[in-house]
Order: sequence, then structure tokens, then C-alpha cells
Amino acid sequence: MQKHGKEIFSDCDYFLKRFNEDDYKYNMNLFRKKWNDTLIQTIAAHSYEDASLEFVQQVKKVYTRFGRISKARKRDLSLFMIYFLFPAILLTECEGAKTFCDVLLDTWNRELDTSIAYMDYEEIAAGFNNKLLGMMKE
Repeated sequence: MQKHGKEIFSDCDYFLKRFNEDDYKYNMNLFRKKWNDTLIQTIAAHSYEDASLEFVQQVKKVYTRFGRISKARKRDLSLFMIYFLFPAILLTECEGAKTFCDVLLDTWNRELDTSIAYMDYEEIAAGFNNKLLGMMKE
């Protein structure tokens, strides 16, 4: 995974542009088909700190322009992490997946000066069902 910082985000703009329940499920399946084996290999290696740092540093290298990552790009990358990468890692159901997410989250927040959190796929998918016409269902 750490060698694929740019490729993992290759569908970021497209996936976030079409963000509704049906598209989310479809796009998550596409993402998992493409990256599941790589995620499993990364988790199995148990070098979470090294893999996380190398991944985030590669992302910074790819997306830094004029000495920084723009706020809009950082927002989109962080949303992609929250909605796709973290849930995909957890969906591998590998031993250590949650630990890897925790380490990756800490590294992401520290290196990119953000304060994001993550949720699993079921929590995100359920969120689509909790809204009706922009209002929370009761």
C-alpha cells in the first residue's frame, strides 16, 4: 500500500463527486476489488508505523504544490480516507486491521495537520438511511 499513494487516490475525485447510497456501495466494491489484496498484504506485514508513514509521505510528495497541499485537495484526500480507505481496511476483517487504521489515522492527522476520524462501512452506509430530504429520520 505504501508504494501506491498516488494510485489509491486515482478515483478520488470521481468517487466523491457521485456520493449517494447506491454509488457509494458500487464505488466501494470497485475500490475493494482493486485494492483488497494490497491492503491485506500491508496488514499482514505488521509494520504499521513504517507503512503508514511511507504512505502519507508519498501522498504529501505527490500532492504538494508550491510547498503545501491546498486546503481543497487536503479535504478531498481526507474525505476519501474516511469514506473509502479506512472502511476498506476494516472490511478485510484481518487481525490487526483496526490497529492499522488507528496508526494510519494518527500518522495522517500528524503529518497533514488534520483532525479526521474514521468509521466502518456499515456506519457510513447506515448514514444514508438516516436522512430523508435532508432531515434526520427519527
